[in-house]
Amino acid sequence: MVQNLIWHHYRKGQEIDKEPTVEYIATAFVAISSVALQEGKPLPKFFVTSQSANADKPQPTNED
Repeated sequence: MVQNLIWHHYRKGQEIDKEPTVEYIATAFVAISSVALQEGKPLPKFFVTSQSANADKPQPTNED
């Protein structure tokens, strides 16, 4: 069951320090996708970090 996997990969305090494990994030994505399929809704888009999403854009420097 996906819910058991969520709890297996949960790390106490991750909701406070905002640093869940990669395994937890991957399992959450599977759980959300599973519910979407059961409800006939579109699958969620896999998210990217803001850093990787803007990798091709020039980044500001502190030299101004």
